[in-house]
Amino acid sequence: MASIFLSRFPLLDRDQKLVGYELQPRSLQAESGGDGRRPDVQVLTEAMGREELPALGGGMPLLVPVTSEMLPRRTSLGLDPWAHLLEVSAEDLVDSGIQGTLDEWRREGGRVAVELGDPLRDPERVGRRVDMYRIDVSRCGDLNTLSEWLAPLKAAEVPLVAIGVHDRGAFDICRDLGCVRFEGQFFAQPVDVTREALPEETTVLFRLFNQLGRRAEIKEVAETFSENPEISERLLHFINSGAFHIPKEVENVRQAMVMLGQKGLQKWVALLLYSGNITAGLRQPLLEESIVRGRSMELVARAGKGDEAFGDEAFIAGALSVMQPLLGRPLRQLVREMHLDREVSGALLHGRGQIGALLRAVIELRQSRSVRGPAGPEAAPFGADRLLPAEEQAVLELEELERFHGSDDPNF
Repeated sequence: MASIFLSRFPLLDRDQKLVGYELQPRSLQAESGGDGRRPDVQVLTEAMGREELPALGGGMPLLVPVTSEMLPRRTSLGLDPWAHLLEVSAEDLVDSGIQGTLDEWRREGGRVAVELGDPLRDPERVGRRVDMYRIDVSRCGDLNTLSEWLAPLKAAEVPLVAIGVHDRGAFDICRDLGCVRFEGQFFAQPVDVTREALPEETTVLFRLFNQLGRRAEIKEVAETFSENPEISERLLHFINSGAFHIPKEVENVRQAMVMLGQKGLQKWVALLLYSGNITAGLRQPLLEESIVRGRSMELVARAGKGDEAFGDEAFIAGALSVMQPLLGRPLRQLVREMHLDREVSGALLHGRGQIGALLRAVIELRQSRSVRGPAGPEAAPFGADRLLPAEEQAVLELEELERFHGSDDPNF
């Protein structure tokens, strides 16, 4: 098993459009400084040496944390001014005399973000010879005082990147402050309920999901697909991407049902709920998060129980865990309309059962910026040795799926 695991977090703009990623290396053995959020030079160097790293940015800007020791070796480490946005700590910038090296990087076309630990003191210390300030708003810990904590940055003339934004209220505060980029799980949090009718396509997907869930006759499911050829075409395009290693090309829906089984095909229908016009690109935050959560849960579930059906249920629970912000309906109503089985519905609504516990662990993992992964009680029963490789595999498979659909859009 690899000693270093790769993950990434999406970076969104003020309209919540995906515009880049931030590299998150993880290690079971790492000794990281401070509170464990910032990787040390050994972890970062090993991460840069992973052959999968170039694919992680997906043709979009990748924000990469670096240390002063790494900068003289930036070429040998594969750092590319056009692909990577360097992120250094305020301490490194002030204490290590690296400003000249960073200036050279910027002359080569690269950009630099500096991590601020103290929004009051650090901007004056680091100056303006950087392209972005990066601030971890989760360090504030209190939404009621977040505006006051960030107030010194209002006068900053350097664009602001807010990370650790896990609450929609925090997103609103940071956006009002003038932040231009955002990282965190805020986009996956519940939204206000809408009374608008569900789109016709969503209604059809619900019907297909229900048919597969109750194991309807192949003829009945095939008829629903034949009445909606665009959905059928998108589903086959999705399945044949190669990302999840389907052994042979699937030519029609009937063949998909035979090869994958109804539960297996139900997973792909669940993903279509998020995809919109899938040929226009997959780089949508909710779709990406649904895939990473679902696939991570599936891998951990199968490694633990060796049960394919249990793994399928875990995938569905993870994939549907961000359904409420997508559709703007009460989660209980959506669960009822989709006729989810007891194990999955209990996990989504109440966090019950093994799948519910695994869902909480994966959500904690997706919010954790620790090099070692989540250390809270939710993740403890599953162990970082299972969660970290599952997250990496899910992210890399997602990128393989992204590349198949050719949806790169570098617009950071």
